[in-house]
Amino acid sequence: GLGPRLLLWLLLPLLASLGAFADDPKREVLVKEVVLDSAVVDIVYLGKTHESVLVTTKMKRLYFSTDSGKSWNETTASVDKSDRAEIQVERVIVNPTDKSVAVMQTQRRLRSTSGVGGVQGRWYPYIYITEDSGLTWRRAWGKHYGMHNWISHPTERSWALVSWWSGNCNADKVKNSEKSAEADEDADEESKVCVHRLMVTTDLGKNFLQLAEYVVQFSWGSTEAEQTNRVYFTAYRKKSGDQGRLSTWTNEVDFNHIDFSKSGRPKGNVVTDLKKGNKFLISGPYVLVARVKDEASQVVNLMVSKDGAETFKAALLPSGMGELEEKWYTVLDTSEGAVILHINNDASGIKDTGRIFVSDAEGYKFSQSLVNNVRSAHGECEFDKVVSLNGVYLSNIVVPTVQSQDQGFDNSKS
Repeated sequence: GLGPRLLLWLLLPLLASLGAFADDPKREVLVKEVVLDSAVVDIVYLGKTHESVLVTTKMKRLYFSTDSGKSWNETTASVDKSDRAEIQVERVIVNPTDKSVAVMQTQRRLRSTSGVGGVQGRWYPYIYITEDSGLTWRRAWGKHYGMHNWISHPTERSWALVSWWSGNCNADKVKNSEKSAEADEDADEESKVCVHRLMVTTDLGKNFLQLAEYVVQFSWGSTEAEQTNRVYFTAYRKKSGDQGRLSTWTNEVDFNHIDFSKSGRPKGNVVTDLKKGNKFLISGPYVLVARVKDEASQVVNLMVSKDGAETFKAALLPSGMGELEEKWYTVLDTSEGAVILHINNDASGIKDTGRIFVSDAEGYKFSQSLVNNVRSAHGECEFDKVVSLNGVYLSNIVVPTVQSQDQGFDNSKS
C-alpha cells in the first residue's frame, strides 16, 4: 500500500490579499492539498508580496512554490550545482530588510564516484544564499564551519553578523581512516582547539572578517539608540584551550562592543563595557546585562544602561529589597518605555511561578506589579503583550492556598 499520506493544506490567497476578500464577499477561498514526504517543520514566505513560499520537512527536504502555494516542486537536489552533492536542509533565515534574500543552513556530502553502493562522503555544514526569492542559490561557505547564528543588520541588506564553531568540537569524534587530501585537511582541522568565532560580512556571505573569538553572545545595536552600526558581544577573557558552552555564570566573560563605519569597516579597537558581564539583551533604548556578583553562589546583578552603554546602573527592587540579585531572571518586554521582568519565586513560594516587576523610564528602579505568575519548567512565562492595544498585557497566575506561599510585597519585606 501507499501508507499514510502527509498533507499540507493551504488557504489561498494568502494574508496579503485578505483585504480584497473583505471587499468582495462573493470570492471563494481556494483550498490546496499538497502531498509531502514527511511532516512540515517550517514555512517561509519570500518576495515583496509573499509570492514565493519555501517549506522544509522533517526529512530535511525543501519544497518551493512561486505562485503563493498553488503549485509545488521539491527542489532539494537543485540547490547545489554539483551533480554529486547531496544536502539536508536544516533551517531558512529570511532577511528582515529585503524579503527576496534568505540564508539556508544545510548539511552536505558528496556521493561516491564508484557508482551505486559506493561509500558516501561525510556530512559537513554548508550555507547557501538566495537573492531572488529562492529561484537560485549560491554557496557561501562550508565544510569545517558549522554556522551557529546569522543576524542580519537592522537596515543594511548585505550586512550580517555570523558565528561558527571551528576546530574539533565533537566529543565523539571518530578517526578518519581515509587516505586522501580531504582526509588530511579534516585531520588538520580536528587537531585544533574548539572555538566559537564571530565574523561579519558586508556582501551577503562572499567574504568574512573575524571580529572576535571565544564568543558567547552577540547582537547589533538598536535603532532606538542610533547604534545600528555597533556590535555588542560577550567573550571569554582567556583566549586559549577548548571553549565550552556557557552553562554557569563565570567571572571570565566580559561584555564588549566594536563600532563600524558606514562603509562596513571596524572603527578602532574592541571596547570592554562591563567586566564579568555574561549575558545581555539589546531591546529598544535599553542595554541590559547580567553581571556576575558571586561566582560561587551563582548570583548575578542586572545592570541597565539607557545611554548606549556609556554608563550602567544596577537594577533596584522596591524599598527594603535592595539590588536585584538573582540566579536568573527573564526580560518580558521593553516596548512601553519600561523594562518588565519575571523573577523566579524563592523556596517559600509556589513552584513554577514568579513575580513581575516593572521599571521606571530609566529602566533600573523597579516596583512589583504581579505575583505568582506562571512559568513552565523550561522558563517560559505565561505573560503576553496584546500587540494591538498599547499598555495591555495578559497573564496567568496561581492563587496561593496558604499565607506562607504569598509572594506579595508586604510578605517579601519580612
